[in-house]
Amino acid sequence: MAKDYYFDGSIGLYEGALDVHHVPNPVWIYPAMRRGGRTIYAFDVTDPTSPQIKWKAGCPYPQPNNTGCTAGMSGIGQTWSTRWWRRRPRLQRPGRHHGRRI
Repeated sequence: MAKDYYFDGSIGLYEGALDVHHVPNPVWIYPAMRRGGRTIYAFDVTDPTSPQIKWKAGCPYPQPNNTGCTAGMSGIGQTWSTRWWRRRPRLQRPGRHHGRRI
């Protein structure tokens, strides 16, 4: 069935350290499909005039069809939770988290 929506939930955001012009670098957003599907996306919007897809993970079809799922993601349901990021102290790179902040 065709849907009139795609990304219909809140969008997670990661802003890197400020550059010399006080602009965050990089800037990434993480929209999810929520009721639109079972896939999570990452976009680099550091240059908002030229967004780039970084990755997508999940399944292209509604449950229970797990054909074409990203490895390890066959159990994913609708993607309602907002993604959020934090810096990992020892690795100094962002870590992905889904769901509630604890």
